[in-house]
Parts: sequence; structure tokens; C-alpha cells
Amino acid sequence: MKTRVSSAAALAVASVFLLAGCSFSLGAPTTVSSDDIADLAEEALEDENDDTSWKVDCDDDGDEVEVKLEEDESIDCLATDKDTDLEYDAEVTITDVDGDKYEIEVELADEANNADDDEENSDDEDTDNDNGDAFFVSGEDLAALAVEALSGPLGYEPTDMECLTDETEIEVGNYDYCYFTGEDGESYTVDVTIDTFDKETGEYTIYAEVVG
Repeated sequence: MKTRVSSAAALAVASVFLLAGCSFSLGAPTTVSSDDIADLAEEALEDENDDTSWKVDCDDDGDEVEVKLEEDESIDCLATDKDTDLEYDAEVTITDVDGDKYEIEVELADEANNADDDEENSDDEDTDNDNGDAFFVSGEDLAALAVEALSGPLGYEPTDMECLTDETEIEVGNYDYCYFTGEDGESYTVDVTIDTFDKETGEYTIYAEVVG
């Protein structure tokens, strides 16, 4: 389903005057440039989406073209959301032609052409950090995993598990010490070690052992 931008607000230009360049006119102009249409399309999209800036390109491989100034005449354009760099196919149609005045209607594709690229970039930002390809687990999350691992062997769920460090790099063999109070009121130390790690999926497992 396509989203149609055709409300009164979206019809950004109620009238456009095309000057003949002379002191007299021999009649209404018969064409309008693709650059002019692109400018009007940008205004229409920004009027429809107040918080979004757009760049619209209606040229043919970088070359400006002339479009017939006729009712329902359309041109294919590329609309880019400047905030997200997502690119959408757009059809701009000339409507309500009255001499040298006209309005436009912009119809955007539902999905961006480069949506997959944007998702991949988002995934990269989520998994990568300032340490390059390193991955980390917080002490709070590590403690929760230790509780899950030990609840079965202990026969109860430790409620006050805390780990020594704020975060641990997820690398096989890396470990942290965590602490909890047993049902007998004694304090126990747990060695929590990264047991397996799949860098492709980001999944890992831990091994937890009460050591004292």
C-alpha cells in the first residue's frame, strides 16, 4: 500500500508563475522543469511531515528534463529522508492546471529502497562499541545468569546475587566473581565464567560454580 500525500497541506504550491522572459506573453507555458517539480515536492513532503527534511531528485541521470504542463502528467522521482538517509521511490503528478498555475501530488512508496542497508547499519551500531568488535555483559546481567544457572543445583533462587565488576568482556574463559547470601545466612562466592560464545549471533553461555 502506498502513502498518498495529497491533502491541502501537502499541495505545497497553490500556484506557480512561469515567466516567459519577455514583456508580453504568447500563451500559457507548455512545460515545467524537473527541478521545479522537485522543489515543490520537497515543500509538499515537509508540509505533510513537519519534523522531516526531504531531498527530491526528479532529473534523468542527473540531467534536468521538461515535463508537460498537463493534468495528470507525472514524473518518477527519488525522495530521500535527510534525517535517516532512507530513499523512497516517488511519483509526482501535476494536478489542477489553470494556465500557468498548477498543483502537485506526491505519492511515496511504502518501503525505502535501502531499508535493508539501514537495518544492517542499525544492527552494527547495536552490537559494536568503542572497543571495536568487543562485546560486553553488565555485572547485573551476569548476576541474573548466575542465579538462573544455580537455582537448580541449590534448590532455591538466590535473591541478592551481585557481581564484582560493572561489566565483563564476552570472551570464552573470561570470568567474574559474584556473591550471594545462602538460606543459611552465610555469604557465598560464585565463579561465573564465559563458557561459549558465537560472535556471529552474539549468543553466549556461562558456567557458574560456588567456590566458597
